[in-house]
Amino acid sequence: MGNRAMIATSVSSASSMALGRYAILRTRDLDEATSRVSCVLSPHELSIARQGDHLDAEMCHAPLGGVSINRLRYGATVDIDVGRTKDFVLVMMPLAGMAEIHCGDVSVRSTQKVASVVSPTLPLRMRSREDADQIMVRVDRALIERQCAQHLGHDLRAPIEFDVAMDLTAPGGQSWRALIQYLVAELDREVNVFSSPLTRVHAEHLVAATLLLAQPHRYRDELARPGPSIAPAFVRRVEEYVACHADEPLTVTDLAAHAGVSTSTLFAGFRE
Repeated sequence: MGNRAMIATSVSSASSMALGRYAILRTRDLDEATSRVSCVLSPHELSIARQGDHLDAEMCHAPLGGVSINRLRYGATVDIDVGRTKDFVLVMMPLAGMAEIHCGDVSVRSTQKVASVVSPTLPLRMRSREDADQIMVRVDRALIERQCAQHLGHDLRAPIEFDVAMDLTAPGGQSWRALIQYLVAELDREVNVFSSPLTRVHAEHLVAATLLLAQPHRYRDELARPGPSIAPAFVRRVEEYVACHADEPLTVTDLAAHAGVSTSTLFAGFRE
């Protein structure tokens, strides 16, 4: 077996064990699968799409504050009608197999190279194939919108709607995949850093910020522009605040809010 085949086998074996410690569902019952998945994600309609298929559903769920990392497979070809998720963004990344995603007016064949990003304002229908086994990252809409507005330094003029297809071989997609791979690997450790609220709050903010910068949406170009210089007085104010609250799980968003500026402006002030 060549090196490339050995690497592929290793990755496949590791993927088959991903998030196994967080299993919350194993069932062949359609109603039970629908009910349990709805509790974690969103109410939906679930049906077997192909005659002769038999459900064998498994789900793992690892919460990280306003973010959760989930793994879901059905073991049968199923049709899922969600409507709108309303209060969260969902990023689906197949470890194996394929899913056909219909979000708003866009259709995507989601594979190991193409993830799908579902915005809360757009209707979702999908067909998950028998061999589909997916990592699903749920990010609270409020967290995404708060992070975006704070980085911009102004309220959002319209909802954030991400492009549906995420190319996991492009630079932004590679960054996103690398982050999720790290989170899954750390969560799979019996003793991991996310047992502390200090790290969980940073993890959820990192996930939201990475998605905002990695995947196209109407505010991404504005987010990427450097902010104006901050007054030295604000930098000193933040430094004093950090010194007085060194034992608390502070985030960049907290510090920017204390300074009364956007996070990009705060970064510029400290850089200069």
